[in-house]
Amino acid sequence: MAAESYGFARMVSIRFRPGTVALAMDHFRTVSTPLVRAQAGSLGIVGIGDHASGNGYAISFWETQESLEASNANPQVVEAMMGYALDGRLVRG
Repeated sequence: MAAESYGFARMVSIRFRPGTVALAMDHFRTVSTPLVRAQAGSLGIVGIGDHASGNGYAISFWETQESLEASNANPQVVEAMMGYALDGRLVRG
């Protein structure tokens, strides 16, 4: 019996500055999540953040490898993800 493919996932980890996880999660909910969900082939996205350690993770799910790879090329999605790094209040240097 051949193995079935159920989709593809990408996991991104970010280390935030202490005390900024709530701000980062708000950005995730209001900016990143709607952009990812609007992409062709998107099956959804989840995010978690640990306030104590400053670690955050986002896992996005995709129908095909092609849709996952195409999501990397969308300038709006790339800009939204870079927003975490460009906002010096959020990401640890």
